[in-house]
Amino acid sequence: MTQDIVLFALPAAFFVFAFLLALSFLTPSWHWVAAVILIGCIGISAMWVAHFQAAAQPGYKEGPGGALGILVVGTWSWAFIFASLAWVAATVWWHKGVDGRRG
Repeated sequence: MTQDIVLFALPAAFFVFAFLLALSFLTPSWHWVAAVILIGCIGISAMWVAHFQAAAQPGYKEGPGGALGILVVGTWSWAFIFASLAWVAATVWWHKGVDGRRG
């Protein structure tokens, strides 16, 4: 199961990371990108909470495309998580190197 998540989510994470990297170059500071990541995490969390609340109701039926929707949204959720963690690690590494040269 874990291998499937990684195999599906890593290619999508490259697109999300590229978006975050482009946003880093277009915004005045890293705070803007951190805010986009925070808003994205809140949105993804709210969507999953709403899904699990609806799925817990008696008589809930997903319909014919429910599993495919969960696969797609789950893949992009994991991709967003992987890309956000990579962006944070890259930003910390970059600022550590830049600040180390200044001193």
